[in-house]
Amino acid sequence: MAFPPVPTPNFSGETFALLGVLMVGVLFNNQHYTSSPEAAAAAVIKAGLDLDCGPFLAVHTENAVQKGLVSEAEVSEAVANTVTVQMRLGMFDGEPSAQPYGKLGPKDVCSTSHQELALEAARQGIVLLKNDGPVLPLSRRRHPSVAVIGPNSDATLTMIGNYAGVPCGYTTPLQGIGKYTRTIHEAGCGDVACANDTLFGGAVGAAAQADATVLVMGLDQSIEAEFVDRAGLLLPGRQQELISKVASASKGPTILVLMSGGPVDVSFAHNDPRIGAILWAGYPGQAGGAAIADVLFGTHNPGAKLPMTWYPQEYLNNLPMTTMDMRADPSRNYPGRTYRVHVDVKNTGSRDGSHTLLVFSSPPGGDWAPQKQLVAFEKVSVRAGEQRRVGVSIRVCKYLSVVDRLGVRRIPMGEHGLHIGDARHAISLEAQTIGVIRS
Repeated sequence: MAFPPVPTPNFSGETFALLGVLMVGVLFNNQHYTSSPEAAAAAVIKAGLDLDCGPFLAVHTENAVQKGLVSEAEVSEAVANTVTVQMRLGMFDGEPSAQPYGKLGPKDVCSTSHQELALEAARQGIVLLKNDGPVLPLSRRRHPSVAVIGPNSDATLTMIGNYAGVPCGYTTPLQGIGKYTRTIHEAGCGDVACANDTLFGGAVGAAAQADATVLVMGLDQSIEAEFVDRAGLLLPGRQQELISKVASASKGPTILVLMSGGPVDVSFAHNDPRIGAILWAGYPGQAGGAAIADVLFGTHNPGAKLPMTWYPQEYLNNLPMTTMDMRADPSRNYPGRTYRVHVDVKNTGSRDGSHTLLVFSSPPGGDWAPQKQLVAFEKVSVRAGEQRRVGVSIRVCKYLSVVDRLGVRRIPMGEHGLHIGDARHAISLEAQTIGVIRS
């Protein structure tokens, strides 16, 4: 069949259709959203999808039109939206190298300012989970040698995760720490799977002779990635055993650094007095090693928050990772997928730092969704020993509205709760008649 001509985009305005991208094949083949591939193609186009991340629409859209599931006009609109974006990107303007951005290359991406930005982003993403003593920061004078141990201690590709571009260069944790002090390096495990204890002896020996020990453990894309799911929350293989043995042998303080995208149950380390500090670095990017070292040695004071709640492995006994129910069920001790965040905006330490204030709202009783939602956040820098007052504007229509069982967004009347850490502030909303319209 021949599709009708694509309408000429109107460039006089600044409003263009949002370009949606979805793997429609997953919607049909894996999620079984519709009974036929043509119905899936029609459903996503009608919902506003303009571009498929894969060949599904190219294969099935024509048949969907022939079966009357979607109109040619709707297909043309999706094509027009896609072509409009391509036009704005200059894809119809001739030879790419002759265009304003056609000669951009690695030298433009890997500029000094961009690489400094990568380092700063990595610093701001590091979360301090434990610091007893405090053990951190380390000191070049007190710690002239540091044992750097673990399967992620000299990581490169692991740090950039997946869906990443080509890095300008890597600074591994080993290299970053090496810029501050002398290092003794032992992998401890051949990889993050840590299937055996063959390399444990060298790691234990390094910890016994160094003035401090940094264990860089965690996950990588062989453990968690797109289409690679974990069934549990514990560190893989014998990592926990290695951490405990190294901490027991360490002559100086032991610091655990974790790389992962998802949560990891490290309760054992949190409860182990021999492990003085724990950092979570996520997958920190090309400059991750330098950022980790800056935090370890006090050049940067970490102030980030975990992007998700970390539950212990026992939590899965009541909440399997394959169970998606959102509401609590006391009859079977099912806790539901809700959580609270505890926040303190007073800096009680001896170093200046930053903190992210999180504000949640909860609606009055009733059948609403969500039951609690993040409505505001503010990152604030606080000097040592000081406390800052942070003002947060709460817009009722935007922040206190919820969705009912029919999918309609409403503002429930009654007492709403604003939660900041453990504190709860009540706001009461009442309907009021301000006039009558007579027809």
